[in-house]
Amino acid sequence: MADSIYIADLIQRQLREGRYTRRVRVLGDDMTSRVVGSDEVWYVPVSVHRDAEHMSMIYDGLSDVEENLIKEHGLRVILVPRIIPFHRWEDVA
Repeated sequence: MADSIYIADLIQRQLREGRYTRRVRVLGDDMTSRVVGSDEVWYVPVSVHRDAEHMSMIYDGLSDVEENLIKEHGLRVILVPRIIPFHRWEDVA
């Protein structure tokens, strides 16, 4: 079993490398792991500022990070975006 702090650090480093994922942040306090079959799967919430023009590219970047972690470290991670509105009055639901 990998340590959640180590995994959060790996994910954050990969996010910083992406053009559209630089501003995405790992919410480490809410990370959980589950054993599915013989694999450990980490559910990692990340904060994403709403950006209507680039959301599809941000989601593609998150998917790339998930794939890289499997290839490079053998870690199965599901990044769960939590959208943060620009203004308090803005509804993102």
